[in-house]
Amino acid sequence: MQLPSALTLTTLLTSFAMSARAVYPPPNDYIMSMGLDWANNYLSVYNSKGEDAFRWYKDYRRIRGSSSTTLADGSSRPLFKLESTTDSCRHNKRFLQYKGNTWAERDYRLQLRDHRADMWHFNYPDKSGIRRYYRFNKNSSNMGGRIYRVARGQKDVLEGLLRTNVRYDKWWNDPKGRNTFTLSIVDEAPVPEMVMLMALVLEHSILCRGT
Repeated sequence: MQLPSALTLTTLLTSFAMSARAVYPPPNDYIMSMGLDWANNYLSVYNSKGEDAFRWYKDYRRIRGSSSTTLADGSSRPLFKLESTTDSCRHNKRFLQYKGNTWAERDYRLQLRDHRADMWHFNYPDKSGIRRYYRFNKNSSNMGGRIYRVARGQKDVLEGLLRTNVRYDKWWNDPKGRNTFTLSIVDEAPVPEMVMLMALVLEHSILCRGT
């Protein structure tokens, strides 16, 4: 059963505050500035202290729909790369990571739905080799939404929230606040995989707005 979005957000953020001893902002926030500024050849993903936690690289190839997407750590060390041949607006998208295998190590999919909000899915193998599955239910009115861990025969488990907001963290050096896209996750959530989802959602929402 899915809780109403306002209650879900309050419950999730409250649990973060409790686990962080009521320190705000919670340590499990990852933040991207709204927009696609490629001045550094990557998009920064900041932690709650304003440090580069991750860097997101995108190579748009000449062949329509063909792209390469890389997530790196804060020092630009690559963590994993996704390839796509369907990376264009108005079409369902799929991003795959292959590591010398015939099957995908990581698999991200965008499902476009007529007259309803988009839905994203991704899966990956955890450290024990068990494949974990996630679903992102996008809001109908904005690019935010809820991220659930899903498993057949089990209840969906809320592990993350994506939301647009204006942040006033001191490290922005912006008294008017900064428009951002923020990922908030529980301790057990897979951080790199969630961050990759956030960046893909941000990019698609901006590039394909109105299409």
